[in-house]
Amino acid sequence: SSALIVVAGTGTGTSTGDGGLATAATLYGPAGVAFDASGDIYITEFHGCRLRKVNVSTGIIITLAGTGYCGYSGDGGLASSASLARPRGVAVDTSGNVYIVVSSSHRIRMFAQNSTACMTGNPTLAPTLVPSKNPSKAPSEAPTLEPTLVPTLVPSKAPSNSCINVISTVAGTGKASSLGDGGVATMASIHTPLQMAIDALQSYYITEADGCTVRKVARSTGFITSVAGTGSCGFGGDGGQATSANLDKPWGIALDSSGDIYIADSLNHRVRLVTARTGIITTFAGTGISGYSGDNGAATSANLNDVRSVGVDASGYVYIGERGNNCVRKVTLATGIITTLVDVNTPEAMAVDITGNVFISSPDDHLVYKYTISSSALIVVAGTGTGTSTGDGGLATAATLYGPAGVAFDASGDIYITEFHGCRLRKVNVSTGIIITLAGTGYCGYSGDGGLASSASLARPRGVAVDTSGNVYIVVSSSHRIRMFAQNSTACMTG
Repeated sequence: SSALIVVAGTGTGTSTGDGGLATAATLYGPAGVAFDASGDIYITEFHGCRLRKVNVSTGIIITLAGTGYCGYSGDGGLASSASLARPRGVAVDTSGNVYIVVSSSHRIRMFAQNSTACMTGNPTLAPTLVPSKNPSKAPSEAPTLEPTLVPTLVPSKAPSNSCINVISTVAGTGKASSLGDGGVATMASIHTPLQMAIDALQSYYITEADGCTVRKVARSTGFITSVAGTGSCGFGGDGGQATSANLDKPWGIALDSSGDIYIADSLNHRVRLVTARTGIITTFAGTGISGYSGDNGAATSANLNDVRSVGVDASGYVYIGERGNNCVRKVTLATGIITTLVDVNTPEAMAVDITGNVFISSPDDHLVYKYTISSSALIVVAGTGTGTSTGDGGLATAATLYGPAGVAFDASGDIYITEFHGCRLRKVNVSTGIIITLAGTGYCGYSGDGGLASSASLARPRGVAVDTSGNVYIVVSSSHRIRMFAQNSTACMTG
């Protein structure tokens, strides 16, 4: 009939109307159009940063890909949780795979709509960003370094399906606050997390420096609660419930075999102890006065300076890393006596292996050290002292580390190292001494959930911990999240 009619859109520049008639829905800068074998219509929105589909039989429109945030993320995960950066062209092959020409990220991306998307866990909520009506300007063309969107929610349990080397967020929304106690950890906000520890039940504990709290995520439920600190920074509460006490920039954390919690209370210049059986908090070491004194006396009478790390071994010793004194000190539990173990520049984090050897990360030296208890020797196990991130596939002692901030072990004794400035997670094979990168591209940002960890961005990772299943938890301070790397499962990728 030579007629020109509207099949989608109202003429208003927003992106709304999913689940209704396409002619009543709004499109935000439609740029590409294509058909599949059934005649269904595929539309890319350049300003809406989405891929939408119109069912030819019903006229109903839905969003297939994109959250409305204009950026690049989500490869290997659900298309509805991915970000698209200014999509233009679109095409559909005979298998129903949809190809999206994404101009601003200089990529062609494929949406495999007839297969099962790979995700770690079984999310129950998946919020998306909906642009406000009549926005004054289009979304930014380039992804920001630290987007504040809530990602697809992933329960804080180990993955139960089959995705290999996949990364996900298990705690935190990206908002810098300490909110959400009693709810799912992925819906809660955590405020500058620094270090973490895992207990015998595989629940994990997180120090929040700016939140001045220590919080716990229960393995069985994925729920988050506070176990120490009120959120008000300062000192107080010894002898009472830990949740009514004050902490000041809690940094490192360690657990003993009884589940008691040792907290490096950095700006209080103390180590605080929470007894698991009672929930009572006390000062384990330090007077609260910044200084260096007290060796060979009671730990509670010693002066400590900027306590950053703490470790516990199986033989009854507690190790304390002091950034202000550039040393590691040792407290004998049987006597409460403190001594200096070794001088180390900026002991940021530590981990104690099953034989009692103490591994210490030094971000300023760009090295990871090992203090061998049997020989009282301090040796380098990773890094050359140069602040870059190189050497994958070679010996760890010949590789460079860029600000190592966290150190941990798995059941095999392999060593995991986070690089604060290198924005990577690296692994040293204890048998061969070879180092590789497990997660992070070297770009410091937040992206990649649901995809390969090697393609993800990490924003200033600090702490690291490994559970009994081999899942690696990364404390990402600048994006206020805990991310999990599932290294022992099988990866899903489109293409």
